[in-house]
Amino acid sequence: MQAGKIVLKIALVKNLIPSLFAAFLMIGCASVSAPSGWLESPQRAVKTGFGGWADVLSRNDTTYRGELIAVTYDSIYILQNERRSKKDGTVTPSRLRIFVKSEVREVMVTMYDAEEGYYMGATTAGILSTLTHGFYSIVTANLWAFGGSVATILRSYEPVFEYPGERWEEMAQYARFPQGIPEGIGQ
Repeated sequence: MQAGKIVLKIALVKNLIPSLFAAFLMIGCASVSAPSGWLESPQRAVKTGFGGWADVLSRNDTTYRGELIAVTYDSIYILQNERRSKKDGTVTPSRLRIFVKSEVREVMVTMYDAEEGYYMGATTAGILSTLTHGFYSIVTANLWAFGGSVATILRSYEPVFEYPGERWEEMAQYARFPQGIPEGIGQ
């Protein structure tokens, strides 16, 4: 009888390891290029005056990153953050870049931090909790891995706007100046 329990525990662990691996492997979350700590929580993002973080891929395959300042019917304004060179410590000041719509291949704007780490943690805890399910953990661990992975992936894409998938004009609502660029800026 004791040997049977040991074999069952080994089988459970053998099935649990692939489930844990699948949970992290399946997480094809939206990748965000914003500097660490730049994106606010969903609750704080609606209260700040900042625009979302934008990744603009130009037609010449160059990517520009920064805060989305404004969107007009034919242009997009991005404020690139100050950068410090790792080689010599020189500082490149913040710069407002203006892109004409015809120069833009893709835009991805992230409005807030999706905080998908909480979902990953809950999925891991759920998978580990199936150790108490005995023989049925073979099924329940895999259900946790699949369901938690899907929930995490969906959560990671929730704050993301992608052009050309969505309409250019709708991007304006995620800008610092959603009504358009104020007079005197960028001229």
